[in-house]
Amino acid sequence: MTKVNFIWPTIDDYDLAMQDRTRTAQDKDIRKGILAEDIMGIKRYGGANLYSCLYRVDNWIVRCFYRSGKRRPPDDIGDRYREISRFSLATSNETSPLLPIHYIERGLTVDYIDAATSSVERTEVVPIVKMPFIEAPSLGAFIERNYEDHTVMEHLTRAWLQMIRELERIQIAHGDLDLTNVKVRKQGNTITLKLIDYDNVWLPALKDRLQTEFGHAPFQHPEFIKANTRPYNATMDRFSALVMYISLAALTALPQLYKEWGADEVDHLLLSKADYESEIHASETSYYTRRIPQLKRDVPTLAAYIDELCLALHNRRMPDSLDSILRSTSYRPDLRDGLQETIITNSLPMYDYGKAEKIPVQGSSPLPPLSAPQAFLPSHPQPSSQQQIPITPPQAQTRGRRTPLWIIGIALVIILITLFILLSHG
Repeated sequence: MTKVNFIWPTIDDYDLAMQDRTRTAQDKDIRKGILAEDIMGIKRYGGANLYSCLYRVDNWIVRCFYRSGKRRPPDDIGDRYREISRFSLATSNETSPLLPIHYIERGLTVDYIDAATSSVERTEVVPIVKMPFIEAPSLGAFIERNYEDHTVMEHLTRAWLQMIRELERIQIAHGDLDLTNVKVRKQGNTITLKLIDYDNVWLPALKDRLQTEFGHAPFQHPEFIKANTRPYNATMDRFSALVMYISLAALTALPQLYKEWGADEVDHLLLSKADYESEIHASETSYYTRRIPQLKRDVPTLAAYIDELCLALHNRRMPDSLDSILRSTSYRPDLRDGLQETIITNSLPMYDYGKAEKIPVQGSSPLPPLSAPQAFLPSHPQPSSQQQIPITPPQAQTRGRRTPLWIIGIALVIILITLFILLSHG
């Protein structure tokens, strides 16, 4: 167990230890395996790691925690990974996105080298994390290669929903869902998503701790990033999950948006922090110039999801889960597992989300559909597609109006005949 204010090695210290791992590694897989290298030397893995450096040894990724200037790992990083390891090893076999994480307390013997004198200042045995290496493209790279393939994108959208469902079921949140921390495995028509980078994971055993980072801005609620107040609990991923789902489903329907809206494989897909900020501060007059309303207009099957995104932005809260949004809409039972194919029969009219609230709607659905506030509903309610409205033919309508005149005419004729007979006999 590392101590508070523990002095961690530098990346250079780790490089030397990994090159001499037959002597320094305590784990046999790491000690006997082959370290991945390229023409520049040790091959680097991962992106903008704040305090972790990654090495590949055979089919394992080794995560080491380092210091750089004033930046260092959280004091409780070892305790966190101990709980993450325990949880993942117990659940990864039944939860497809999770990898088995092995926290090794006494993982690597590292010499701390004085950069000025090249002498060894001290030696420590430090913890490491070992996890399987995933030979698969990142989510961003996979989308960049396949966004024009409708079938693949539809399967990817379903896979995203499945991953989120599984994480919600076991009450775990990743904390940094984006284009780089999700790997995509494709076998035939089957797509499976795998999570990497578990530094800021939330799980029940970590409920009393503080989060260590706040995720990538294009996939996070701007209010929580700005004030560093994002809830560190099981709902932490819901904004990312919703934004990514909307983007994937929209690209499935309109692949041209990838280039038109400047998507890329690392930073963002269709929406960014600027889009969320403009939605929060926008007026009704700018409605059609904003991207979020454009998606609702162009992909009407996403209306309920986009409405929930806007409500979450305006009300400074996390959105509901994807399944909660699905249950709150009307949909075909045979398509309940395919959100892209969902047919929303109670889609919302466009309105000012700043004034929005959810109101109950009577109906046969077990949960009420999302609806606009009464003030924004059409003045003349439109019948739903399921209602059977009798239509009277014009001839029948005319006949109905003329029937009383014939009765009156016949009655007058009878009266006149009767009077004529009485007078003629008088």
